[in-house]
Amino acid sequence: MRSMKIDKRTACIMAVCLLAGISAGWFARVSLVRQVQPRDEGEDVKPKAGRVIREKVAVADPETERENERLRKRVVQLERQLERGRKDLDKRVTDAVETAIEEAERNEDPHRRFQRHIERMKKRDPEGFAQMQKEREQRHRERQAREQDRKEYLASLDVSKMSASTKATHEQLLAQIAKVERLHEQMRKAFDGMTENGTTEPEEQRRARIQEMHEATETLRELYAAERTNLLTETLVGEGYSAGDAADFVSVIQTIYDSTSGRGFGPPGGRPHRGPR
Repeated sequence: MRSMKIDKRTACIMAVCLLAGISAGWFARVSLVRQVQPRDEGEDVKPKAGRVIREKVAVADPETERENERLRKRVVQLERQLERGRKDLDKRVTDAVETAIEEAERNEDPHRRFQRHIERMKKRDPEGFAQMQKEREQRHRERQAREQDRKEYLASLDVSKMSASTKATHEQLLAQIAKVERLHEQMRKAFDGMTENGTTEPEEQRRARIQEMHEATETLRELYAAERTNLLTETLVGEGYSAGDAADFVSVIQTIYDSTSGRGFGPPGGRPHRGPR
């Protein structure tokens, strides 16, 4: 019985030792696994006491750095040259296109060519276009003022003292002035439509209106001349001149007027008539 108890005791000691060995081996394995597992990014790795950490530092080659810097400068230089070349090419292409357009426009209708000029001016030189419009409006107001002065003077004349033919000429003149003013306003509106909105009237209509304006202006000029002669003659007769002397005097005045009005330097027949003696 004693020997059996010794065996059991011995067996228990051996079992305990075996378990202790197994446990020590397991913990050793776990510790080893933890040491070889990769750490997460950002995990603070602190060196253990007595451990020396060495980092590998790349040493720059001066010759390589100089070569890289030279290449970088060359790239910048080439990029600038390329940009200048592109701008120069764009300008040459633009100039060539504009030249071709201008050459083609020389054979176009003058009205259409002028319209293109206005369109380009509005885009490229808006200040110049605005100045042109301002000057045009100023000329229009000046012309209206002159025409108003003429109408007021003609309206102030005493037609009751005029002869039948002189009165008829006077009335025709007033009617023609109104017609020319109406045509002027039509042309002004058409021009405004072209410059402001780019609208154009039919070509046949435009040419017909221009022709009508030309004929009306020529008729108005002739009526002004006839009215001037009639008024001068009646004025001189009213001052006591005979009809013949008045006619001669008016002829001299007309010659002076023609020679100083920009339409010529004297009558085609030579010397002017002498005035009344």
